[in-house]
Amino acid sequence: QLKPYIQIDLPETKKKKVLEIKELDMLIGSKPKIKIAPVDINIGDSIEFLKVIGIGPFYAGAIVEHRNRLGGYLRIEQLKELYKMDDEKYGKMIGGLCIDTIIIHQLPLNTAAFKSILRHPYIDYETTKYLVNKRKQLGKFSALYQLKDPVHLPDSLYSKLEPYLSLD
Repeated sequence: QLKPYIQIDLPETKKKKVLEIKELDMLIGSKPKIKIAPVDINIGDSIEFLKVIGIGPFYAGAIVEHRNRLGGYLRIEQLKELYKMDDEKYGKMIGGLCIDTIIIHQLPLNTAAFKSILRHPYIDYETTKYLVNKRKQLGKFSALYQLKDPVHLPDSLYSKLEPYLSLD
């Protein structure tokens, strides 16, 4: 409780060194960052992501893992789906990232195994069961609109999934 009231004066030489260290820290802290080319979130590996301001080892790995499970990112905003991603973290890293959506891997609905479908981050167990049962019932899907179902695959989920699905 007395700590705020205790004041110990440093010898003049130590005061000068402390001041020099603080000035040095300020200079280093205000040093301009080296500008690097943006990293494409659909191509970059975890090592490349580490070069981007705001991305450490955890998010570098998470970006790659989520991309692999999705089949690729369609929008850079999908990074907000990552575990513990908030607007502040997203805002820091966004300037060092870009996206090319030409490399999207689609899930072949007519031939994909149950586990392959379930692996997609937007598809839960119940939806996977619905898709596999619907495929068995129809023989195979002839059009993606056949997936729509207000209970098992509502429009909001369908529109999110459609770019990731193919009929083979």
